[in-house]
Amino acid sequence: LAHDGGVPWLPLWLSGLNSLSLHVHIDLLNHTIGTQSIAGRENELITKNVNIPGMSKVRIKDLPEGVIFGNLDSVFSRMLHQMGQLLPRANAVLVNSFEELDITVTNDLKSKFNKLLNVGPFNLAATAASPPLPEAPTAADDVTGCLSWLDKQKAASSVVYVSFGSVARPPEKELLAMAQALEASGVPFLWSLKDSFKTPLLNELLIKASNGMVVPWAPQPRVLAHASVGAFVTHCGWSSLLETIAG
Repeated sequence: LAHDGGVPWLPLWLSGLNSLSLHVHIDLLNHTIGTQSIAGRENELITKNVNIPGMSKVRIKDLPEGVIFGNLDSVFSRMLHQMGQLLPRANAVLVNSFEELDITVTNDLKSKFNKLLNVGPFNLAATAASPPLPEAPTAADDVTGCLSWLDKQKAASSVVYVSFGSVARPPEKELLAMAQALEASGVPFLWSLKDSFKTPLLNELLIKASNGMVVPWAPQPRVLAHASVGAFVTHCGWSSLLETIAG
């Protein structure tokens, strides 16, 4: 519509440059790797078939569903395919990232778009526009008490923070293994885990673990910026990655 009406078109991509690159190269991937069964080829590097800058470590099974496997006829898959074809026609493409994070992919996309503008991380812009946070958390900021708990930890960078985001749900056996490992380590931990993810066995393990705190939600940017936090176990969602870098 913007192109037909002569209006400047500046689409915004909220995720990372790597995923954007894969959607831009979707026709090339389909042609070289194919869209049939990937059984037996899951661990094959995509660079065996095609050269996409910055993707030398990407395996076929690492590709997002809907690129060469999954339901390629779904509305979402077709929309992403069409998006990858149309983005080179945009006046500029804005991305929630920063150039230094992946210069190789940035330069490749710059060669394919009229203009590529890295305008992230958005969480830093939001922080800059907000009033300074109080040194001590208020009741409204700390509804679960996790910030106050972090304040009580004696050593800097001593706490492991665990969160798998609001969408990803690891299998129960992985959550159980995580709980057992955290308890056995003896390291202080803060785990943001939805109540709906807790099974009776997992809940029993978490109650036994005296070296940590489990909350249904945590103010993640403040947790990551806290001096007591030294490690972050994450599902590697894009927002979490950017908040980690900024924290």
